[in-house]
Amino acid sequence: MDLLYDQALQALEASVRTLTGFPQTGDAADASLHLLPLDYGPSGIGGFVGLQADPPGEITARRLRCRLVFSITTADRDTFFSRCASLRRALLGIGRGDRVVHGVRHIACDDSVLSMPSTAQSGLQQGQLHFKIDYEFTKHPEAADAAIDRIPVNLHVETGQAPHASESFEVPPPP
Repeated sequence: MDLLYDQALQALEASVRTLTGFPQTGDAADASLHLLPLDYGPSGIGGFVGLQADPPGEITARRLRCRLVFSITTADRDTFFSRCASLRRALLGIGRGDRVVHGVRHIACDDSVLSMPSTAQSGLQQGQLHFKIDYEFTKHPEAADAAIDRIPVNLHVETGQAPHASESFEVPPPP
């Protein structure tokens, strides 16, 4: 399993929530977002897309194609369709620059699987709205927290300590 897969899914979900504001405040009980991955793979040449100068290192990227499933529950049909329309406007009306900044390469509404609202036993209208999204996740190198000053040579497996202070290697300070 690619180590960046989970990071890419989390970043995509965060981007969608940022761009749409979904679910809105107070909607958590009657709205949910699910990501259904369709395709995943490296971008660029084997995942390499460039070099970064500070901190130095390789920039890697992954392409993720998903189906976004927004589940919505409302008190009536008019409110359901109103929320669907505002969600479509929020996603499809995003400017290209904003999409690119958030890693979204392409997004389209998938009306072929629009779930029309149905009346639940409680009298609420429930339905789903589906989108297909093409997302690129980039991973930039991170700066080290600190330099390694001391390297233990003969560690005890149980304690993780060197048996004697002399059994470690001091790293000389940089010139």
